[in-house]
Amino acid sequence: MKNKTTIIPCLRKNYSSDKEGIINIRVTEDRKSKYISLKINIKESNWNFKKCGVKEKHKESELFNSAIENMIIELKKTCSQTDSIQSVKAYLLFSTKYISICPFPLASIFPR
Repeated sequence: MKNKTTIIPCLRKNYSSDKEGIINIRVTEDRKSKYISLKINIKESNWNFKKCGVKEKHKESELFNSAIENMIIELKKTCSQTDSIQSVKAYLLFSTKYISICPFPLASIFPR
């Protein structure tokens, strides 16, 4: 029997009192989850929890939502080729495709 894998975008915060969170993609298989970070920080008020995406009132919502969609598409392709979520995360971390999924350079938007 083939295992069902779910891929859902989510907003993760370090503490429940935080006002900002990092956009992650949660990949779940056999009740085991792995989180893949997009390294995009947004305020909790700009995250749509029902639609699992950035609200349209955010000035860069189209850009962020397209980055989320691109990552989900890439994860679905990878899940169909590999047998477990451990290998999915390893494949993405060491793949050059992972770097090119984001349609914008993160350093230009979030300078340090």
